[in-house]
Formats: sequence, structure tokens, C-alpha cells
Amino acid sequence: MSTRFRSLKALSLLFMRFSWRRKGLWLRAMLCWMIGMVFILADREHDYDTRLQLRGEQAVDSQIVTVNINPENWQIWLASNTNKIKYTNDPSVIISDRYYWEPKAWQRLLGLILSEKPAVIGVIPYFGENISRPSKEILRSQALSDSRIVWTMQLDDDGRIMPSRFAQANSHNTGLNDLIPDRDGVIRRVSLHSGKAHNFAAQIARKIPTLSSEYLENSISEKSHVINYGGPKMSFTQLNLNEITSRNLPSNFFYNKIVLIGTSNNEEIEYRTPLGNMSRTEIVANLIDNIKNEKWVNRPNLALIALQLLLVVFIAAWVTSSYPQFLALFIIFCSNLFYSTLSLWIFDAFHFWTPIFVVVLVTIVTYVTFLSFQLTLKEYLNIQLENEKQFLFEVEQLKNNFLSLISHDLKTPIAKIQAICDRLIAQHPNQELTHDLSSLREVSSELHRYIQTILQITKVESRNFSLNKDSADINEIIDIVIGQLEPLANFKKIHLSTALDPIFLIEVDQVLMREVILNIVENAIKYTPEGGAIKITSREVDDQVYVMVEDTGPGIPPEEQTQIFEKFFRGELGKSQPKGSGLGLYLVKYFVELHNGKVFLESSTKGTKVGFSLPIGDVTIEPEYKLNSQLGDKKYAALA
Repeated sequence: MSTRFRSLKALSLLFMRFSWRRKGLWLRAMLCWMIGMVFILADREHDYDTRLQLRGEQAVDSQIVTVNINPENWQIWLASNTNKIKYTNDPSVIISDRYYWEPKAWQRLLGLILSEKPAVIGVIPYFGENISRPSKEILRSQALSDSRIVWTMQLDDDGRIMPSRFAQANSHNTGLNDLIPDRDGVIRRVSLHSGKAHNFAAQIARKIPTLSSEYLENSISEKSHVINYGGPKMSFTQLNLNEITSRNLPSNFFYNKIVLIGTSNNEEIEYRTPLGNMSRTEIVANLIDNIKNEKWVNRPNLALIALQLLLVVFIAAWVTSSYPQFLALFIIFCSNLFYSTLSLWIFDAFHFWTPIFVVVLVTIVTYVTFLSFQLTLKEYLNIQLENEKQFLFEVEQLKNNFLSLISHDLKTPIAKIQAICDRLIAQHPNQELTHDLSSLREVSSELHRYIQTILQITKVESRNFSLNKDSADINEIIDIVIGQLEPLANFKKIHLSTALDPIFLIEVDQVLMREVILNIVENAIKYTPEGGAIKITSREVDDQVYVMVEDTGPGIPPEEQTQIFEKFFRGELGKSQPKGSGLGLYLVKYFVELHNGKVFLESSTKGTKVGFSLPIGDVTIEPEYKLNSQLGDKKYAALA
């Protein structure tokens, strides 16, 4: 148990350390997420409104028919049935629901519609306490007491229910027609049961035979529904009173229809919806369409939206951090386009709403935030790199100045030592003393050679290094080098031989080329055992001059052959036997490549071949590798 606890503790500490080191990224991600949540909490309704407006008019249920009664038509219908005239053009006269109450006119109107066997009739105007109590004969009339008719009831100013005069016990023939807008005055939601009475639209839906009671009870039990409006005003089939009373409609037009009868008066107000102003009758028609065809808008709860936005932030941050700027922008644009299209399709096909505006906003904010973070980080790294570059440049300059100063200061005493040795050897014929002085002279010459090499490296790494080329014979340079190194070869009893083909003059820096051949031959002498042989050859092939030095030494191990031309590199054999600086072959490769040439090496246990090729034409380029004096770059090109 303790082991498991320690493991969990260690993982927790690692996670906390990982999170703390990247707190800048986490904080930026949380900022982007919080911006999205603020917009969701403050403005998600407008995203829903825009969704309805963009998708255009949808197909609505053709079974739903609305009938509009205005004062002019009602006057004509009233006169033909009761010989009464109530209509007046005086605007001071209030035309309310009470104005439309006339029992005989309603009996005949409802009788006309009921004769064609509609599924249900909903009477939108309220006939309750605003009218006198009808007689029992009127209440029991077949047209007004039909079970297919649903009447409206309302709430008074104190929130108490005002029932309809035609309410019947246990018949579900009345419903509360109360529409409650959101804080901005727009009707977006409806509750099918307010706790006091069932909604008017729900009561109409109860009388539709094709709807199951289980589905209706589940819909009614839910706290509220988001209305899926099918279209703007006049989307449903709409008739006026004259079209019904004139009998110009097709036979059985109202058969199995859901008929909603509404009135217009100077107290009537239009309700604001996401698709514009609508009458109460049109909103009820949309509610019935939603109930009957299960069109309610399903919306994820706030926790799921928050999780979705968090996922969007992390994906956008990863894309911005992983891809180049414009590619990341293109990916985010395409992703937003795909997501928006998918969201619109899901909304139309399955009536499921997911936020679009906020998701697009969050991706843009995340892209800008993390792009600015990347640019800031890049700028910081550039500054750090510049500072490091400047520091390394200064260190390199100090090193070069130090080496140059020390080398020059050492040359003077070495020259004095050599002069004194030469004078003493000439003045004192003592053999023992002469031998010691010769050894001292040889050591001082070797030290002078090292100093010369260091000076050459300093010169190579300076910015002002350039070639001084003129026409030269490579064979003559080889002869000069052999003459210089022949005493050393004779001392080790090494046989020096040459096979030099006649070669045309070529443009080279004679000083550097002499140094190249000198270093190669000197290395061969160093690593060739006593009694060995060294052969130097030169030849011309096509437009190239080849020089090769072949010895009978122990060879170079394969794992060291790729490093032999690197600066300060010395193989295992070189560390244990002859002394050296590890700079000779480095300078060989550098000087040859300055002449647009190539070096080559072949080695086995029987000996080593080291050589180079130079173009005959007058061409000069930078070498394949050039030591960066500012950064100390030691990445050299592979051997040709």
C-alpha cells in the first residue's frame, strides 16, 4: 500500500512540475476558454436566433390550419346570423376578445368546421370571466361542447387561473395559453405544464389520435422546451373567416385537420420571435408542430458546452504550435468551415443545437493568442541566440588574439635558442656536447613547427583569410618538400621515392600547397616504422591533378578514418607514439577545399594512402566546411 501511495505521489509531483513549467501555455489556454464561456453565458441565445434565420423557411405540418377573424369579417358573419352590428371605426372603442363573443355565431362557425370532421379545434380568444355566464342550453349545445374543441384560459394579474366558461371536468378541453418571453423579450421557450395547468398547445396535442400518450406525458413533464420555429410569419396555412363562410373551400377541407381559430383586435399584440413578430395563433401553431413532429430543439447543457470549448482550445493551440503560421491558419479555417457545416446539418436533420459563433471565436482567439506567444518566444530565443553568438564571438576573438600573441612571443626565444645551438655546435667540436645541442636544436625546431601551425589556424579562422594564387608546378613543390624532410626520413632509415608525371602549371597558393604536401609527407614519416618506405606520386587525369603519398605504416582503424581530418583529432596510435598537434590533416583538407579540390584516404594494416586532387582550371570556392569563428561549428563534410 505504501509503495502504491509513493508511486501516486511521485506521479502527482511530476504532473505538478510539468504543469508549472508550462504554466504560460495553460494560462493562455484557460484565458481563451474563459472568453468562450463568457460569450456562451452572455450571448448564446443570439447564436440560436442566427441559426434559425440563416437556415431559411422549413417545411411545416400541413395538417395545421390557422383561421384569422378580423372585425370586418366578424361584422359580416354576425349580421348574417344575429342581425347585430358591433363593429365601429371609432378607435376609442376597445375591440377585445369579448367583442367576438356571440353564442349563435360561434355555434354556427364551429358547426361548419366540425361537420368536416377535423382532428381538433383550438379557440385562441379567451371567453371566461370577460363574458357573462352562458345559459345551460348554450353550454350544452353540440357545437360548443364538442370534445374536439379546446378553449383558452388565462392568468390574472396575481397569477391566478381564470378558467374558460366552457371548461369541462376531466375532458382536457381547456389549456393555459400563456407565453413567457426571455429577458430580451423574445419567445424562445415554452413550458407545457406550468404547475397550475397544462399548456394550451399540449391540450390540443392530447386530442391528436396519432400521438402516443407516453410521448405526450414525457414532453409535458419536461421543465421547458426550446421552440424550433418552422419559418417566419404566415408559414402555416392561413384562412380568413370569409373563406370559410362563403364555402369556397374544397369539400372536406378540414378533415383530420388541426384548426386554430384566432382573432385580431386593437388589444392584440404581436410577440417577438427569432424569426420576427408573430401572432399568438402562429406561435401556438409552431408549438403544436414541435409536439406532433418531435421538433423541439435539443441543446447540450452548459457543462458539455464548456467541455467542448476546452477541447476546441486544446486542438487549436496544438495546431497553432505544431504547424507553420499560414498552414495553421488554413487548417483552422477549414476546420471551422467543416464544423459549421456539420453543425448546421445536424441542426436541420436532428434538431440538435451546438454553438457555432463561439467555437469559431474561440479558435480565432486561441490562434492569435498562441501565435503571439510563439512570436514572443521566438523573439526571446533570437535575442538569446544573438547574445550567445556575440559572447562566443568575443571568446573566439580572445582565444585567437591570445594564441597569436603567445605564438609570436614564443618565436623570438625559440629563434635565439636555435641560433645559440648553431653557434655552440660550430665552436665546440666535443661530440657529446654536439649531440646534446643537436637534440636541443631538434626539439626547438619541433616547437617552432607547432607554433607555426597554431599561427596558421589563427589565420584560417580569421575573417580576412584569402588565397594568393599564381602559376606553379606541383612537382617542384613536391621536390622542395622532399628536400626539406629528407633528413628526417634518413634519420628513421625510411626510403623516400617519387613517381612524378609531367604536369602543366596550375593556379595555386604555393605557400598553402607546400604546407599541404609537407603535412601529408611529415605524417607519413611519423607513423612509418624504421626501415619503411614512402612513395609520392603525381599525375594528371582529364582536368584534375592528383597527388598521393603512400606509406608502409600500421594503417588507420576504420572507425577513425572519418574523423582523421577533424580539428585536434588524434587516433589511438598517435596518442601513444609520436607527438603532434592534431591540426596537420585538418589544415590539409581546409587548404585543398579552398582550391576547389578534394582529399581522399585509403588505409589498411599494410599501409595508408593519403592524397588530394586539384582542378586545372582557375576556380576558387569556399570549402565544403568552414570553421565558424563565431559559433565554433565543428560539423565537417564527409570525406569525398
